[in-house]
Amino acid sequence: MSIKSSQLVRKFNQLALLFPILKVKFVLSGFHFNEKAFKKYEDVKQNMFFVFYLIF
Repeated sequence: MSIKSSQLVRKFNQLALLFPILKVKFVLSGFHFNEKAFKKYEDVKQNMFFVFYLIF
């Protein structure tokens, strides 16, 4: 159980690292987050966490 949970944490940490990277790429490509777009990004992040939680 503890082995599986540590693997889960490691996987989620890798997944969570993708979000800031994607955000930086958007900013670098000239896409500036307005409040609505940022809210959408936060919702997607929460949904991804929820889906990830359901899968395991």
